[in-house]
Amino acid sequence: MRIGAKLGDLSLVDDVNQGASTDSNLRRLIAIEGDDLADFRYETFDSESSSYPGYDSSIYLRAGSIKVNFLEEPYRKIIEFLVKFGKMQAIFNAARQAAASQASQLQQSTSRIKFDVNVKTPIVVFPRVMNAGSGHRDTLTAYLGEIYAGNKFVPLDDSENATIAMKLSAGIRNIRLTSDFYFPDDKSEELELIDKVDLGFIVTYAEHTEGALRPDLEIEGNMSDFNLRITQTQLKFLLELAKSVPAAFMVDSGDDGEDVAEENCQESKGDHA
Repeated sequence: MRIGAKLGDLSLVDDVNQGASTDSNLRRLIAIEGDDLADFRYETFDSESSSYPGYDSSIYLRAGSIKVNFLEEPYRKIIEFLVKFGKMQAIFNAARQAAASQASQLQQSTSRIKFDVNVKTPIVVFPRVMNAGSGHRDTLTAYLGEIYAGNKFVPLDDSENATIAMKLSAGIRNIRLTSDFYFPDDKSEELELIDKVDLGFIVTYAEHTEGALRPDLEIEGNMSDFNLRITQTQLKFLLELAKSVPAAFMVDSGDDGEDVAEENCQESKGDHA
């Protein structure tokens, strides 16, 4: 059995004027970088078949990167809208119980699952408030990297009855942070604050064998050098973001309280009448 799904396009456009022209890229709050957003495949195999690859099912996932322009006011309105779905807690609990039940069944099963996952994380652009008389906005761009995970089943040694182990490779790579600043006389400067940070793990797992001298689980991790280069102008911009970003996630619940109070007041007047 083989199942495949592909998601081709996704975009979110801001129709509210926030200081950008109607054809500005900053109005595109979310856009896809590349051709497709996601490509998913799931396939199962018959262990009795002559073409059995050594595992019972495989998962393949490729996800493109989404570019996010973070503007405080539009995202604050989006978050306020999403908060209204808090009453769907019952649906969430039912889905969580179903997922937990499925996970329990998978744990009881001895089937082997091979997966190959590569997800390009979002590119988040933080634009600065546009200065009067300037045609460009200073921006800080966070490239959150590329998440990868894959496994294979290999023998631990060259012997005929060698134990088959699952070797997993996972991590995140190419994390970057850059800034673009614009100055008078059409001058601009692009600098990197963080350049290509990688973090990876290799995990080897084999079922416990009585009397074996090896460990059942081995984990090896590595991380590239982390170098932060920052100027006074970049630091000032980061401090501005430290105030504006949390403000986008602060939802004002005062309106709901005022509406409820007004309704109660009207009901009270109706009872006295």
